[in-house]
Amino acid sequence: MKKDLEQIISSLKDFSPNELLHIQKEIAESLNRQDVSGFFYETPEFADSLNYMLTSFLPDSTVIMANEAYARSLGLPKDKLIGKKFFDFIPKEDAEALAEQYKTLSPQNPFVVSEHKVISVDDNIRWTRWTDYGFFDRDGKLTHLHSLGDDITEAKELEQKLSLSEERYKAIFKHAKCGFVITNSEGKILEVNPEACLILGYTRKELLGMNILHAKFVSDNELPQKAEEIRVREGGFF
Repeated sequence: MKKDLEQIISSLKDFSPNELLHIQKEIAESLNRQDVSGFFYETPEFADSLNYMLTSFLPDSTVIMANEAYARSLGLPKDKLIGKKFFDFIPKEDAEALAEQYKTLSPQNPFVVSEHKVISVDDNIRWTRWTDYGFFDRDGKLTHLHSLGDDITEAKELEQKLSLSEERYKAIFKHAKCGFVITNSEGKILEVNPEACLILGYTRKELLGMNILHAKFVSDNELPQKAEEIRVREGGFF
């Protein structure tokens, strides 16, 4: 039986953390066992071959098993990591939030998915995403958890860069000295900048939803008077 399972799990190296946990759960159910982690973790060559971080820990975050990828992320040998609390390697607020989440786990709701920073012993900070799966005794008490994690630092850095780019775009869009009008394929106005409001003679509120193909805009001669009316009535174009 163990040899058969080892052959199965040796083919799982390219699966995502969520998929691996799901497969582990299905194997457990097929064997009518609550926890088949022994088959996973008694094969260290499998655990250490994963690019994903793999660990088991008690509800207080005390590590009872870790693979090379996880130990490496913290800058520690595997044997030095066992017995330590992983809460000591993440920001305090994240540790407190996770501790509260673990209290909500039950046999009916055993999963927690989280993203947080990991701080290694040499103060290297990386972003990680984790899927934790809880195991329970016959009384429904949480006994330990297995977790699969992925380093998402590059994705987070890209997200931050895109956020900065979006902020720059919004600033340029808002303060540009030329009018910008964004429409859908049918001509419905989705967004305008202040200069476009000035040129067209309407407030942003009036323009949004208007169809640019059928709209009747203010003539050049009427614009100064219309602009002043809008400023008085609306307090500005936006």
